[in-house]
Amino acid sequence: MTRLPSLLHPQPIINEAVYSVVANEIVDGGRPYVDAVERKPPLLFWTYAAIFEVAGKYNWKALHVAALVWTLGTMAGLYAIGRALFDRETGLIAALLYSIFQPWARGQNLAFNGELLMNLPIVWGWAIAFRPSSSRARPELVFSGALLCAGFLLKQPAAIAAVPLGIYLLLPDYRKSRGLNGMQSVTDAALLTLGFFGTLGAVAFVLWQQGILREAFDRTFTDNSIPHVFYTTGIFYTLAFAAVCLPLVIGTIMTCRDRGLWDKKEAERTALIGLLAASAVGTAAGGRFYVHYYIQLIPPLVMLAAPFYAQLWFRKIHPP
Repeated sequence: MTRLPSLLHPQPIINEAVYSVVANEIVDGGRPYVDAVERKPPLLFWTYAAIFEVAGKYNWKALHVAALVWTLGTMAGLYAIGRALFDRETGLIAALLYSIFQPWARGQNLAFNGELLMNLPIVWGWAIAFRPSSSRARPELVFSGALLCAGFLLKQPAAIAAVPLGIYLLLPDYRKSRGLNGMQSVTDAALLTLGFFGTLGAVAFVLWQQGILREAFDRTFTDNSIPHVFYTTGIFYTLAFAAVCLPLVIGTIMTCRDRGLWDKKEAERTALIGLLAASAVGTAAGGRFYVHYYIQLIPPLVMLAAPFYAQLWFRKIHPP
C-alpha cells in the first residue's frame, strides 16, 4: 500500500528522469559516461536499460512496477534473515516494518533510486551469510560477496556493508556457533572477499571492453567529492528521520538491551550493529544528507527491531 502512489504516478519521481536519459541512451546503443553523463555506478544504468528494453523507452509505469517488485524482493530477504535467526513470525515482522518505513513519510523516497536498489543485494548477501549450515565448507559466501559488490555497483555507499559482514565471519562467536576453527573462519572471509572482488573485476573488464573504464571510474568516484559538508541539513534530517522512524529506533534499543533474546546469536547481533554503524557512515559520507540517503539505514534498523516487536506482538514478552 505504501507504494500505491508511485504506481498511479504517470511521471518520473525525482532522479528517475536523469537515470532514464542515460539508460535510454544505452538502449539506443550508446555508452554511459561518454554519450550520456551521470555520476552513478554502471549497474544502476544497466538495470534501468533492461527495464526499458523490455517495456519500452521512458515507460514510467513499468519502472514503478519494477520498484514494487524490487521492494518485495528486499522484504523477502528480510523475512529470510528473521526466519533464519529466530522464527517465521520475526521474519514477517521484519518484512512488514520495511514496507512501512522504507519511504519514511516522503513521497520522493518512492523513487527507484540507488538506495532502494542497493538494499536488495545487501539484504540477500547478509541472508546468505546468516543461513544455518551443517557443512563447514561455505562456498555460497562467494555469491554473498558478489551480491554485496552488486550493491556497490548500484550505489557507492553499499560497499561499506561488506565490512561488518567480513568481520562477522572472523568473530570468535561465529566460529563457536558453527564449530569452526580459525583457519576455516579465515577461509569463509576469503570466499566473501573473492566473490566481491571477482564480480568487481568482471564488471571492470566489461567497462574496459566498452572503452569507458577510465570514464566510469572518474565519474563514479572522483567527481563525487564536495568541498562543503552540510552539517545543519544533516542534523535536521537526522532528527526528522529518528522522529519518523522512532518505533524502529525504540525496537533496536530494546532488542540490543535484551541479551537473552540473542542467546547463541551474539555474533549476528554484533554484525547487525556493525551494519547499522556502517550504514550511518554511508549516509553521511557524501556530506550532502539528502533525504533518500537515509533509506540505507532502514534494513539494519528493521533487522534489529523485528525480534523485539515479534516477541511483543505474539505476547512472548510483556511491554516494558
